[in-house]
Amino acid sequence: MEFFLALDYDTPEEAISIGTSAIEFLDGKFLVSGKIGVKINDDLFTDQIHRGLRAFPDRGYPIFADMKICHDIRTGRRKIRRAMDALPIRYVTVAANMGLTMLQKYTEFLHRNGVNTIAFTAHTCMPHSDVKVTYQGSSLHNVIYTLGKNAAESGCDAIVLEGELLNTPEIRDLQIRKLVTGVRIDPYDRDEQSRVTTLDQLSKVKQYVDYVVVSSKYLDENKRDDLTRYFEALL
Repeated sequence: MEFFLALDYDTPEEAISIGTSAIEFLDGKFLVSGKIGVKINDDLFTDQIHRGLRAFPDRGYPIFADMKICHDIRTGRRKIRRAMDALPIRYVTVAANMGLTMLQKYTEFLHRNGVNTIAFTAHTCMPHSDVKVTYQGSSLHNVIYTLGKNAAESGCDAIVLEGELLNTPEIRDLQIRKLVTGVRIDPYDRDEQSRVTTLDQLSKVKQYVDYVVVSSKYLDENKRDDLTRYFEALL
């Protein structure tokens, strides 16, 4: 299992400072070198990209660009190339619901440039009721399975989903890596997310998980006990 520290902060300077401190703590306590990268949200790729973010890949911590690409391939390629010109990106998120043909085009483009494609499925901020309306009555399990199957067939490297869905054998057995987000120690600690995976739930299916996004709320120096609990449960 590998981890991405979610540097979801308002400024690049804050992301760099908190991310660096958390990595130093984890490397000192859990010896996680080679198992950690950093997730940079799409908003930090919209303006001039801060060159200071290069400090992470320069030290061996790859960048997961959570750009949530959902454009036609021509527009998406321009956005991704701009990001790649500024930073050595290792992973990029694209929308799984763009369909098999578009996913194949993105995967081919990204793989040519040494970048892994991570397909995000039904967004964790989307309530179950909205999933049913948007996908015409289909259950969340069916939606994730169908989108995950398309992502696997298109050559994507991983899909984003919630950990509880890995209790479903057909989703668990999809021939693609799984990235789990929305993990919370306290299940009532949801913020804007409609659906979360508790740390206890995730620890029970961790053998099926390839990547985990560690929430920014556990990275601050005053949350070291929570961060320790997080890694003790999953490593």
